[in-house]
Amino acid sequence: THHRVEGAEKMQAATSRGAYIINEVTEHTCEVTRAQQGDLKFSAAMPLSVLDIVAKHELGKANKLQEKFRRNEEEVDRERVAALAGEMNRRR
Repeated sequence: THHRVEGAEKMQAATSRGAYIINEVTEHTCEVTRAQQGDLKFSAAMPLSVLDIVAKHELGKANKLQEKFRRNEEEVDRERVAALAGEMNRRR
């Protein structure tokens, strides 16, 4: 069976685009910056609670990526300090 949603003919699909900027900090460490732009195609009649749900969903993607690649902070700190010290010695 097919269900029709009242007002569906007035709905528009939202659009979203984004970019990840990945900078290598050390051989095994990087910094990730995510820039995201979305157009929900909403009118003033849309409740802010819907906007909150969409925003949390999008931020959740970044959090999942961070958790997937998370490493031991002490190990990362040692690598960063060693890389900084190496760069400082190189510039002498």
